[in-house]
Amino acid sequence: MRYLLAIYMSGDGAEQCSEADARAMHESWFASTDELRRAGKMLDGEAR
Repeated sequence: MRYLLAIYMSGDGAEQCSEADARAMHESWFASTDELRRAGKMLDGEAR
């Protein structure tokens, strides 16, 4: 069985974040992605 994980933020939400908050969210997302890759659970992915 395979799952899809999509991380999404509307344009309004992104505009309301401070630069520090946005940086912290990105670091968290990248850490989660790295953890999935190291565990062999991530088959593919791309950021846009």
